[in-house]
Amino acid sequence: MNRKFLGPEKAAILLMDLGEEKAAQVLENMDEQEVKTLSNYMSAIGNLDMKIMDSVNKDFYSLLESETTGLGRAGSDFFKSALHQAKGPAKANKILKKISSPEKN
Repeated sequence: MNRKFLGPEKAAILLMDLGEEKAAQVLENMDEQEVKTLSNYMSAIGNLDMKIMDSVNKDFYSLLESETTGLGRAGSDFFKSALHQAKGPAKANKILKKISSPEKN
């Protein structure tokens, strides 16, 4: 994957990966302009392969763990918990294993 995704594109990809029900819960907490922006990106993105979704999930997880977010470990724990609720334990653990292991070239 050579393409760099913008922040809103990454957010759209994360929401698409969560599935309709969980994405709807996130969207209901956003204002109208944010929803419009994300829906435009979702429409434009189309189908994604797993490598792209894994890469975006990995970027998000890294951001949560970085000190620059101000979230640190609490953000990482939040993400893990939310992922378990959204995807179920088996799928969440599989995703976490992928995004926490070094990327192979």
